[in-house]
Amino acid sequence: MASMTFTFTVDLERDRDLLAFFKGVPSRKRSEHIRAAVRKYIGQAVTLGDVYQELAEVKRMLRAGTGDLPSAGADPEADAGDPRVDQARRKIADLGL
Repeated sequence: MASMTFTFTVDLERDRDLLAFFKGVPSRKRSEHIRAAVRKYIGQAVTLGDVYQELAEVKRMLRAGTGDLPSAGADPEADAGDPRVDQARRKIADLGL
């Protein structure tokens, strides 16, 4: 298997959390953790197009009458269990903002 090595620099003050984490990870497992973190970051990248698509879906739901959202400042518990509200909240949460 061919491989390639990348290096990165950490700041001893600013990156104390990273230093503490990696000190607790066996050296042969560090690359595995870095790959997992980078892959997670790549999967979470939100573009303006993603935001537009999600807002267009919420707009479609509202027009179809399947996404009545509570007004601003409304009690979030008032609509607990309403599948339309739950669906709209999931759509907004999926934006990852």
